Amino acid sequence: MTKYMLKQPSNIGYNIAMPGDIFEIKKLKHAVKFKNLDEKLEYAVIGEDELLSKKHLKDNFTKGTYKSETPKRILKTLLIIFLYELSKYVTNAIIIKLQANDAVEQYPIDYEVSE
Repeated sequence: MTKYMLKQPSNIGYNIAMPGDIFEIKKLKHAVKFKNLDEKLEYAVIGEDELLSKKHLKDNFTKGTYKSETPKRILKTLLIIFLYELSKYVTNAIIIKLQANDAVEQYPIDYEVSE
């Protein structure tokens, strides 16, 4: 049995199914062919007792379930922000360390020091 996701609204069994609904569909060992139908029915929807042809399955279903891209985008954005903040912190730390030993004059040259 394989999970399939519905692409467009359709009647599955006695219910109307909406896009995104997930069904378990299995391939029959022996295809069923009715006298009034031109195509062989090779697949069955588990729990709905509906037979499907290969063409109908390809037109109306996608194999597998829906995987949201939102968590991946959020994690990517957070990673970019984290790396930006980390680079700011490291750059600031490097600048402070490099300037720590700079000689600083205690008194400006413009003024005389009275002792």
